[in-house]
Amino acid sequence: MIKLKRITALCLLIGLLAGCSSGDNAQNGSGTEKTVPGVDMANKIVRIGTLNGESGPAAVIGKPYAIGKRMLVKQINAGGSGLLPEGWTIELIERDHGYNPQRSVQLFNEIRDDVLFIATSFGTPPTLPLRPMLEREKIVAFPVSLSSKMAEFAWTPPIAPSYVVEAQRAMDWVVETAGGANKVKAGIIYQQDDYGKDGYDGWKQAAAHHGLKLVAEETYAPGQADFT
Repeated sequence: MIKLKRITALCLLIGLLAGCSSGDNAQNGSGTEKTVPGVDMANKIVRIGTLNGESGPAAVIGKPYAIGKRMLVKQINAGGSGLLPEGWTIELIERDHGYNPQRSVQLFNEIRDDVLFIATSFGTPPTLPLRPMLEREKIVAFPVSLSSKMAEFAWTPPIAPSYVVEAQRAMDWVVETAGGANKVKAGIIYQQDDYGKDGYDGWKQAAAHHGLKLVAEETYAPGQADFT
């Protein structure tokens, strides 16, 4: 994940720096450098947005994820990483949406003109409503979500295998560990949202691949505590 983001940032920056320094991008032949959102040519700063989930129901994951970004930026800005040209640094423009989709939209609109791209769009529900705006503004947002929906959209490139693939591998492991599909009677209890549906689809597809039947399936509502 970190390698993907480093490569993406590097490619974006190199392309922008090359373009901004060319005569083709001069305004009215005056030699004025082209203005690129999130790139401060005068001060050699690249500003990158993050829409974090440091509060709300997913804060247990959102907090360390946000801290990890800050640690990475600190390491890069210390120099020697080879990611940025000499003298350049990264500045994070951070906002906390609290896992609230409406808040995510509001905060995206607040920072969209000030950042090169969104390094973190935390969670599936807060990311999905951003899609038409990302396309309109031509801004990439790396989703902290393994929902299969992320791969359906060019501006939310997946950072890892989807929940579907994870569930398929889980079924593979079950069959391998049991010593064959004929020794498995599989059931599934899944959450009634995109997360649960992805798991269900992957589990079911892998079951069909191995030639075993799902003997039982039940759903539960997000946040439900009693599974009796």
